[in-house]
Amino acid sequence: MNVPYTPVVVPVVLPAVAHPAHTEIAPPVERPIVTSIEKSRAVAVARPQPIVHPSSVPEAPVVVAPPELVSAPPLPEAAPIPAAPAEHVAPAPVAPRYSIDTAHVDIGGATVTGATAASVERAITPVKPRVDACYRAALPRLTGPLEGAATLHLETDDVGVIRRASVNGVLLGSEVGPCIAKVVVGRKVANVDTSAASADVPLSYRAR
Repeated sequence: MNVPYTPVVVPVVLPAVAHPAHTEIAPPVERPIVTSIEKSRAVAVARPQPIVHPSSVPEAPVVVAPPELVSAPPLPEAAPIPAAPAEHVAPAPVAPRYSIDTAHVDIGGATVTGATAASVERAITPVKPRVDACYRAALPRLTGPLEGAATLHLETDDVGVIRRASVNGVLLGSEVGPCIAKVVVGRKVANVDTSAASADVPLSYRAR
């Protein structure tokens, strides 16, 4: 606790000095006498107190309470995804099995009117390689059956020259029949009667 400073005044009387010209005596001057205890108290009071800046005072650590864990509500169960309907995939077409080198057309015995079967056979046999060529050329473009039976129909004039020909049976509508008919037209059948002759020649296509 600070004690208030109270100076103690002690009157001091100075002796008068006589001057030759003056006889007036000056009045005594009173000076306060300060004791050592009072001096120490005064110094303690007058000593400046240190100034503490707010920035130099260490701040107390801030303790943050951890957030309260709140359990999330359970997620609803996902509805099952319906399976996509299976797409119908058409099976890949099977590649035709044939051999261009060995494919051929078998020519059977003809049924003839106005001539002989031997005469018809002799007229067609020389063009047999060309008949096979018609079939082999059409094989890569055929989409239906590759093999089967057909009939070559022939009609001649009165001298035995084949004037009309057509192919019926399997591979009808393909290029095989018209090609074979074109090959035989113009061939001559020997030993024809005075009237026109006709014949039906069986054909058999072999892809291998």
